[in-house]
Amino acid sequence: MNMGARYAIGTGHGFHGIWDKLTPGPPIERFPESDSGWNEALTRYMALEPGSAVPPPAVVAAAPAINAQGPGTVSVTAAAPGQTNSLAVASLVLGILWLWWIGSVLALIFGYAARSQIKRSGEAGSGLAIAGIVLGWVGIGTAILYFFLLSALFQGVSELNEQLSPAPGL
Repeated sequence: MNMGARYAIGTGHGFHGIWDKLTPGPPIERFPESDSGWNEALTRYMALEPGSAVPPPAVVAAAPAINAQGPGTVSVTAAAPGQTNSLAVASLVLGILWLWWIGSVLALIFGYAARSQIKRSGEAGSGLAIAGIVLGWVGIGTAILYFFLLSALFQGVSELNEQLSPAPGL
């Protein structure tokens, strides 16, 4: 639902419509639920609300929920357009960049924080947060494996060095 100063444009069950805020009830004008219907509704809305910024039809069509309140009346409730959670994006980017495992730790922190925010706010980005979390754990696992291998290498070099050292007193 996009709200202007007086009029609102949105999508109902099977139609695009324009509602007058001063006249509660059904839309004052209905248009077919198609791309051409949306273009007609948008053209009419822009004539009624000059200078209004209107999002593309996919955003507007996903936003409103129209609930019948009885014969001939409709209440319009609008959900916020799906914005992607910024912590989810940061989690994914840091999981990809890795940054000597610091990125992996930050990807986990941001990813879990993003999942919590997304559950509360309904924002988009759950998949990005999960991907960041997975990449973060892969990075942590790689770090642990790397340190074990590095430790084994140093221990092996130390043992080899002891074996190759000349005996004392020779």
